[in-house]
Amino acid sequence: MDQSIEQSQRILWGKIMLNEINMILSKATQQNIPQKFKQVYLDIYPMIMYYIKRNTRRPNVVIEDLKLTGYDTVDFTVGRREFNDIICLYITIQYRGIENDENLLRAIKESNIYYGMGINNVDIPDGFAIVLEAKYLGPAQKVYENPEFEDDLEKRYIEFKNSGILKSYSIMLKEFVNIIDSDDIYPLFHGGNHTAGILNVKYPIINRLSTSIKLNNYVNIILDNSDKWKAYPRRRASIMFSDSSRIAEAYGSTLYCIFPQNSAKIGICPRPDFWDVFRYDSNDGYILSTHSINNLLQYFSAKVLSRNVNLTSYVKFKNDVDKIEKYIRKLNLETAKMPSSAANAIRLIKNVTQLKNYTFFDFLEDFIKPNYSGDSRFDFIATNTNNLVHTYNKN
Repeated sequence: MDQSIEQSQRILWGKIMLNEINMILSKATQQNIPQKFKQVYLDIYPMIMYYIKRNTRRPNVVIEDLKLTGYDTVDFTVGRREFNDIICLYITIQYRGIENDENLLRAIKESNIYYGMGINNVDIPDGFAIVLEAKYLGPAQKVYENPEFEDDLEKRYIEFKNSGILKSYSIMLKEFVNIIDSDDIYPLFHGGNHTAGILNVKYPIINRLSTSIKLNNYVNIILDNSDKWKAYPRRRASIMFSDSSRIAEAYGSTLYCIFPQNSAKIGICPRPDFWDVFRYDSNDGYILSTHSINNLLQYFSAKVLSRNVNLTSYVKFKNDVDKIEKYIRKLNLETAKMPSSAANAIRLIKNVTQLKNYTFFDFLEDFIKPNYSGDSRFDFIATNTNNLVHTYNKN
């Protein structure tokens, strides 16, 4: 091996070990983190989250949250430039999925070499640096009833048949036979990266594995709690499926045919991606989207609350949104320093809420609703298993 490369690798590993030692010492000696440091962390939180999610894959890495665990003063060199007396923030990535995922460890290693200075799209304020570490919380979710990998279809079918559970799925199973007999293709697919067997029963759970790369999903709490969505299944306790195998494969290379239970609630999204449905077109050409709403709440939660918006209950979510509204109502958009996208979104929201005489929270519930266009071709449909079969047969 070339001596210069070998020396560089020794220096690299030395820096990583020093980072880990500093992190341990920081946690052992520091109890209170100054508010200024916490604010810097909250400002760069979205950028770090995006960096990690861009360099990892679900379901191998499902980030639950980031946590600021400590700080220290460090000296280091990047290229020919020396940095002295830099405040280094130690940030823990709390995640579920695969323990010691190689892509996650690689992303952390590449960031820690230069204390976060070399990360694209992460704008760390002058005088600050970061060191990342991972904390494994366990599997992403209990995906199936039987965790054993079993590829004997006949054996699994007999087990299910003898248990009587297949009676609960008789409508779609019967339709499946009719479709296969007619040499057609069964239309309901779920894509994932699962290691479960060939035939499984899935039970809905509260922490559904989402493939969204959004930071904190403020949209889901509206979907699962707003009265406007009563007729629909709770999104966080549902399994997603598509009528296109191509679209389903985008979420994972393992394709499963989905058979909804006879009593299942089913919501049909009018577009391939749920996040692309909701939008508000202003008269001046600005488009407010689901993404911009989510980013707006993330941005102002850091500014106003010094934390993320509380998602533990709908009441607490509303209380935080009300606090953010009080702040943005007082903002002078001509002089306030903020991203142009945030300013445009606030301007539109202010105009709409004033025109309709309702709050920011009312606006969110009205924006994230199942029927927004008046045209059934572009609106959500609440249905059940039996009606789904009739719809398919008509088409």
